Amino acid sequence: MEKKVEREEKERADEDKRQNQLRRELAWMRRGAKARSTKQKARIERVLKMQEQKAPEAKKEVAIEVGSARLGKKVLEVRQLTKAFAGRKLIDQFDYLVTPQERLGIIGANGSGKTTLLNLMAHRLEPDGGSVPSRLAKR
Repeated sequence: MEKKVEREEKERADEDKRQNQLRRELAWMRRGAKARSTKQKARIERVLKMQEQKAPEAKKEVAIEVGSARLGKKVLEVRQLTKAFAGRKLIDQFDYLVTPQERLGIIGANGSGKTTLLNLMAHRLEPDGGSVPSRLAKR
């Protein structure tokens, strides 16, 4: 998991560098050449190639990492939870059991449903399908 996070951070840093270099080169092209009347063809070709490159696509998943084993009573149980907004499914058939003393991490891109999941678990939103039993959630 750590290697994946490191790799994604490196990809983001590389993309930021590429975008900064592209911005500088485009500014150079717009300014025009001062010492000569024509621009370097190789430099212009590099800029065109940089513009054609696509940025790595952002991941659209939410990852939940759990670091404990089930030792006792339930704290919260989510069964077949489903939620959609404007025809876009954020959560689909999600099952989860939270146990005492458990630490839970929810990771995902903006708009992937992290806050929606927490609001469903806290009964601030009604699910489209599935359930979060209220007797467990109101402790």
